[in-house]
Amino acid sequence: MIKAVPPAGVSDAVIEAVRVNPLLTRVVILTEKVPLSDARIIRQYCQLQGVDVFGGNCLGIADAHHHVRIGGALGGTHPAESLVPGTVAIYSNSGNFTTTIAVYLLTAGWGTTVSLSSGKDVYIHFAAAEFTNAFHNDRRSHAAVMYIEPGGYYERDLVFEKPVIACIVGRWKDRLTKACGHAGAIAGSGDNAAAKERWFMEKFGVDAIYTADHPVFSAKGAVVTNIADIPSAMTAVMALNRRQPDFAPIGDLSMKCWFADDTGLALPAALDVKSVPAVEPFKEQIDAVNRQVGVIPPREVMKDASGASMMDPETQITRLHGLSILDLATRAYEENLVLALVRE
Repeated sequence: MIKAVPPAGVSDAVIEAVRVNPLLTRVVILTEKVPLSDARIIRQYCQLQGVDVFGGNCLGIADAHHHVRIGGALGGTHPAESLVPGTVAIYSNSGNFTTTIAVYLLTAGWGTTVSLSSGKDVYIHFAAAEFTNAFHNDRRSHAAVMYIEPGGYYERDLVFEKPVIACIVGRWKDRLTKACGHAGAIAGSGDNAAAKERWFMEKFGVDAIYTADHPVFSAKGAVVTNIADIPSAMTAVMALNRRQPDFAPIGDLSMKCWFADDTGLALPAALDVKSVPAVEPFKEQIDAVNRQVGVIPPREVMKDASGASMMDPETQITRLHGLSILDLATRAYEENLVLALVRE
């Protein structure tokens, strides 16, 4: 069941759906900026009914092993290409980065189990603590990636039983005075990006951010600030836990230029970037656009083209199937008159 409602209507929609569907066990809220007071009512009501709530402002949840997506469009139009079965669970405050992280992990040979877009509204229903509990109880998931934005204290008291790579982003948001992008992504006091980096470093027993030039990690995990460092950090941490990647690497993270034009200039080798064919489904879309470039569609007069209406060139009165508006009015009057006489 899918309902499209504005923020103010989400609470009523959720309660109605749960009330009339006793077999319902999960609710996914994609709507952004659900009022905080309504979010509290939703959580209380659904907890009483034994219903898990995901969101708001999220893209839902996907299970690569069972080829199931609930809620949004995780994995895009070809989810099987990015959500490949493996051993890594993903938790992300960002919907789009949920899929991006899954694709990046493939380049190091890591597949996924469950990918969860938590959303980043002011109130996160299935937050980091709920995810951690599910992660610990999922035998398929040997490790996790958590993509964390500023705002909220959801992650401060987490205790992990399995390795985790935490990607903390949003240091630039410290300079903002309003929410940007996600309603809950504006940091308050002590819950900014720097604070969250410190929380996770303490959990993992590390004293610095993991980078390709300075890889700092432990068997418990690593903290990164660039999603490009997630694959190598995962491999390094899992090696300490005596676990190998799920399969051979798929693709790589090197720059691949889909469009290039040197305009006839003799460029140095360092600047002469060669283009490569785009991956699907983008290649198909680009080819379709290119087929239209320079095309001049035939021009034709559309006047009277449908045959349903015509304009009399002399009187400028529109005619429908050969009858003028006056003819139609007269006929309608006569038919109604006859009908009235028959009834009498």
